[in-house]
Order: sequence, then C-alpha cells, then structure tokens
Amino acid sequence: MANDYTTGTGSSLSEFHTRVVQDGYTYWRSKAKDGQLPARSDINPVDIPRLMPHVVILDVRREPVLDFRYRLIGTYVVEHLCADRTGSWLSEIEHQTAPIKIWQNCKQVVETDKAFLAGTPYVGPHNALCRSA
Repeated sequence: MANDYTTGTGSSLSEFHTRVVQDGYTYWRSKAKDGQLPARSDINPVDIPRLMPHVVILDVRREPVLDFRYRLIGTYVVEHLCADRTGSWLSEIEHQTAPIKIWQNCKQVVETDKAFLAGTPYVGPHNALCRSA
C-alpha cells in the first residue's frame, strides 16, 4: 500500500506513535478509491469495532464559509476532551476556530484532498499524561 500522506520526516507507518493510529490509517487507506478521500459511506463501523472509540468523523460545509462539524466522536476521544462535541461546528468551539491549528489541518485536507500526519500538539485536560508519554 502506498503511503501518500505528508509528514515532516518521510512517509512510513512507523511515524505513527500508536498501533491504534497505524491501524486506523491502514483501514482508512484501504477505503480510499482512485486517489480520492474515503466518503463517510465507505467507513463501516462493523469493520473496526476496536478502533471506534478513537474515531472522529467530520462533516465539511463549504458555503457560505468553510467550516467543519463533528459528526462522530469516539468514546475514548470524548473522555479526553471531557465533553462530547458531536454535532458542534468547529467555529462554535473556543480554541478550534480559524486560524487555530486543528482548523487549519482540516482546511488543508479539504484543499488538497490528501491525508497528512499533522503532529498537532495536544491541548486539553490531560496535558500531564501526554508530556509523560
């Protein structure tokens, strides 16, 4: 399988820091067809029950202005956010509006139609855990 995400140091699955992210990326790439990003309809939760707690799926709104809505947020992610933002638009959430890094990352994917390894720093209630890992 060809790796065509953008990273700072190359393009190897070994750049992913956890097995969950590696497995998620491998599944996601298996659903990409003809160089296109997978559609929501391509992702079947039955295929990936172990990954679902870690999954985040965003809807994209292009008009009247670009924005992103959390369609699905896995339970593991919700636990670390200390809030369930399902249904919320990034523009409605403090620290997730443009030009914040997470918003810019989403914009880059929309503009390039390519996945990339962002390396976005974690900001949240579990900062101490992330620093010690």
